[in-house]
Amino acid sequence: MKKNKTNISIRSIALLMALVLVVGLAFVVPSKAAADTSNVGKLVDYFQPNNSTFTLNSNSRFFLESNPSGELLQTIQLAQRQFAADKIPTDKPMDIVWGDTKMLRAGDIFIQINPSEVNIGAEGYKIIAESYATVIARDVDGLLYGLNMLQKHFRNGGSNSIRGFTTYDTPDTKERTVQLDCARK
Repeated sequence: MKKNKTNISIRSIALLMALVLVVGLAFVVPSKAAADTSNVGKLVDYFQPNNSTFTLNSNSRFFLESNPSGELLQTIQLAQRQFAADKIPTDKPMDIVWGDTKMLRAGDIFIQINPSEVNIGAEGYKIIAESYATVIARDVDGLLYGLNMLQKHFRNGGSNSIRGFTTYDTPDTKERTVQLDCARK
């Protein structure tokens, strides 16, 4: 009889210790809510992560202060198709909307073309990703590079939620070209 009580006590203690260990680990193991994409930051002139989370969802939009037209609209539509092709956030293209910045929502990508931005060179961009992302560029070429970099963060993170950051980049060379000479052997 004593042996049976001892086995029950040892089992109870072992079970209690296992439970304490599992509960303790739940507080130690960080949740994987937002992907850290700091390694993508090595590709740019400046990258600083922050403590926020930027998440794209099915209600996310490309947001501008005024009605886009011409080359700007074509650039945003191209980015819209590129995000949808990568299923970021879904395979349905995000809406393009404009209006007062008071209408910005978490998950939106706020687009600004600002030719007088001092810290950004030609074809350069600045991205501030917090509850929504702001992509600032001096021209549409810089805007496309900025949107491509934002997309690269989501591709690298493997989810629709990434850790917030601030980054800016300008081209290292004046001309971005590649020549492929197919006539030579």
